[in-house]
Amino acid sequence: MNFCVLVKISKHKVSFWYQTEGSIYAPLSIKESNEVPLYFYVCGNDYIFGTMAKDRFYSHDPNSYGDYFDIVTDPAKHFTIYGIQRPVKQLLYYGIEQYLSHFINTVLYKSESIESYRQTFPIRFIFDTDIEDKEKALIESLFKEAGYDNVGTIVYQEALMKVLTNGGLITANNSVLLLTGIDNNLYLELYRSLTEPITGFSKLIGLGADPRVRILAEEILEDIVALHPYLAINKEVELAEIQPYAAGLLDENIAIIKGNAMLSDGKSYFFEVKKRKLNDRINFITKDGILIQGINSLLETNGVSIKNTVITLIGREINTSFFENKLLSTYPRVIRVDAAHCLDTMKLIFYKVAQSGYLLKKNETSTLLHQIPQQSMPLTPKPDVSVPHMPSWPQPKGVLKSIPILPPPAPPKPIAKTPPPPPPPNPTAKTPPPPPPPPKTVSKAKLPPSPPPPPPPKTVSNAKLPTSPPKRK
Repeated sequence: MNFCVLVKISKHKVSFWYQTEGSIYAPLSIKESNEVPLYFYVCGNDYIFGTMAKDRFYSHDPNSYGDYFDIVTDPAKHFTIYGIQRPVKQLLYYGIEQYLSHFINTVLYKSESIESYRQTFPIRFIFDTDIEDKEKALIESLFKEAGYDNVGTIVYQEALMKVLTNGGLITANNSVLLLTGIDNNLYLELYRSLTEPITGFSKLIGLGADPRVRILAEEILEDIVALHPYLAINKEVELAEIQPYAAGLLDENIAIIKGNAMLSDGKSYFFEVKKRKLNDRINFITKDGILIQGINSLLETNGVSIKNTVITLIGREINTSFFENKLLSTYPRVIRVDAAHCLDTMKLIFYKVAQSGYLLKKNETSTLLHQIPQQSMPLTPKPDVSVPHMPSWPQPKGVLKSIPILPPPAPPKPIAKTPPPPPPPNPTAKTPPPPPPPPKTVSKAKLPPSPPPPPPPKTVSNAKLPTSPPKRK
């Protein structure tokens, strides 16, 4: 059976999807969601990846790890598993391979270990806009060094632009400026044409959200801190955590916005914000000038005309009518990427992977999507909704058997290649003198064998009791 697992990586989370031949793509989940926060916990032989590790990290557990792309820059930082010391860069490798093992057990219904699949296992990476080139190279090298040969990178932005072209929203003659809001930062990616690689890139700190979202998030955080003065918080970290939640509250036509917002410690806190106070702050605070200046500077530096450029809004925090109208006051073409576009982009990506036979060509590292013919696959009709929403990914049919997953074994040991045997001697030809013996090769240092798998680690309940709002004085 042919198949592929797709892994999308950003600074603070990893998402997993898969497709088996002849089936639609689906999320790959071990417990609750296919989206996993980028936190790790390692103690003895116990390895935890995701939400439970995040809880331990914010409880200041010394065996927990966060800020992955920051700590990998320290070559002296290590973790120990199975009694073997490993560099921290392998934390993510272990986490992803845990999901690959889960896929083999619960989707393919195979009992073999991951070692027998490594060489041919089809993995495709999508790196979010906030991941730098050197970080992309790090992730790819982790898997290639471990023996994965069928690993490639897909440029999501190229697939998205193909979908927008097929939908008639942009043309082959347009330049395209993609605006993406991630963790309260705004990323600008400029494409001079659809047949060229990225032309220009810029990052605007603190502008990665509709200003109303940022202000509402600040109001929510201020109310939580007033109710819980003992909390020690990092304001920017918490605002980035609250903003996706706050984006869904803006259009509620109520006098008081209230609910329970989850902070980075994984706990929910009650809040209430008066809509009138929120509107007063929105009318007073604006950063439109900085945003327009940043866009114009990128276009002018790369010699791209404003009139011929289509600006696209990607991400829930900026994909709002408020943000769109602010840009339309200066730029002629602004479009919002909605749920249907995201769904069609994922369909297109897996279509292209299947079309390639789930294989990479020799020396190919990236899967590009420029050459897909126009209307090569049907588009999903745009849903009639007033507020854009994130796609609801299709779930696998049936109930899959849950199998406990242990930490994956260490990467395979390198095996020296055996030279081919010499050709048989020709009796009619003169016998040449024997060649000198080949020099002895020194193989790379081998890692000690892994001990037998330990019993499954004790599970820690991740259930949280609802937090009752404290009484106001």
